[in-house]
Order: sequence, then C-alpha cells, then structure tokens
Amino acid sequence: MKIKAWLLIMFFIVMVLPIVGAYSLYVWINAYYQDKNVAEFFDKWTELNQVKDVVDNPMLYQKNANLKEVEDLTNEQLAITLYTKSGYVLYSSNLC
Repeated sequence: MKIKAWLLIMFFIVMVLPIVGAYSLYVWINAYYQDKNVAEFFDKWTELNQVKDVVDNPMLYQKNANLKEVEDLTNEQLAITLYTKSGYVLYSSNLC
C-alpha cells in the first residue's frame, strides 16, 4: 500500500472515529434519559391515581370533615387544596 493511501485512511479514521464516538455517547445518554422519563411518568401517574382516589370522596368537601387522609398524602413535593363549588377553601396544605 502506498504511503498516500495509508495516510488518507489514517486521516479518515482519526477524523471519523471521534465523531462516531461522540454521536454514540449522545444516543446512549438520550436513550437513558428517555427511559428515565418513562419511569418517572408511571411513578407520578400512580401517585396521582392514589391522590385522586382519596380526593374523590364527597365527604371531604363538607365543613368540619375529617381530613386526616388528605394530610397523610401531602409532602414537600405534593400540595393539595380542596375547594367548595363556590370557591371557598376547605383545606390547603400550603398554608402553615
């Protein structure tokens, strides 16, 4: 093989290999975060369904209702506010 052909092949390898490596890394990281987003979506969906089951109880929307179940659901990341039909706030986990 002539030196010119050898140098062209080596130049091509040296130029293309980092680009292929960087693109492979990009695809791998993107796939990882896509999987992570799907897992997080299903976790949040499950948590939302649990909250929905508790909040759908019509007994919670009356004055002096027992709100212990709702208080147990709230945390630093989840705030729940219950309103009457007229807009009166019955319960809010944001108010300290």
